[in-house]
Amino acid sequence: MMKKFNRFTKINIFLCLILVTVAVSCKVEKKGSYKNEMEKDISGSWKIKAATRNGVDLKALAPEAIEAFRVTFSGGNKFTLTNPVPFLALKNGSYSFDDPITPFQITLTAEGGTPATTPFSYPVNSGVRNISLVFSSGCSLNTYVYTLEKATN
Repeated sequence: MMKKFNRFTKINIFLCLILVTVAVSCKVEKKGSYKNEMEKDISGSWKIKAATRNGVDLKALAPEAIEAFRVTFSGGNKFTLTNPVPFLALKNGSYSFDDPITPFQITLTAEGGTPATTPFSYPVNSGVRNISLVFSSGCSLNTYVYTLEKATN
């Protein structure tokens, strides 16, 4: 009986030591801080790099209109449209992000219009910063996917 008790005690002590070792060896990681990150700056003129409506390439259907379109984001969170195509807004207006540091949505509000919000991503493709937007303009059956890149001209 005593032998059984000693064996049980040794096993418990061994398990406790393992538990303490595991608990002590776990390092608590501090969550990353975004305080040092800059606000996303989309100022400048942007053109359409790729555009689809319901999976159909719009650049193939209307290349001149797509090439001529520009959206210019300027100070004071204003935007200006040149040669409009189906877009979140049909007139010039203002824009805002859901979060200026790590935005996941952008809201465009045309002058005198209602706000239009869409998912926003700001990826780098082949070393070039892009803006990706997915939205429906008017008809909910039409889904547009635009990839914008900074215009050089």
